[in-house]
Amino acid sequence: MLKPHDFNSNENKIQVIASFNKNQDIKPLYFKYNEKTITILSCTCEKSHSIYSFKCRVESEGYTKFVNIRYYIKLCIWTLIAN
Repeated sequence: MLKPHDFNSNENKIQVIASFNKNQDIKPLYFKYNEKTITILSCTCEKSHSIYSFKCRVESEGYTKFVNIRYYIKLCIWTLIAN
C-alpha cells in the first residue's frame, strides 16, 4: 500500500481545488504553490491503479506553462512534480 513517504523526491504536496462528478472524473481547477494561487487553464488526465496523473496548462502572473500534478486516490493527496 502506498504511504506518504513513498513519494519521489521530485514531488511536493500541494493544495488543490478540483471538481468531481458522478462518473468519478476529476478536474483540477486551481492549486496553491509558494503562497500563490495558480489557475489551471486546461489539463489531460491518465489514470493508473490508484493515481491520477495530470498534465496541466497553467497561468500565473500573466505567464502560461505546463506542469504535472498527481492525485493519490487512497491517500487523498495532491503533488506537484518538479521538472
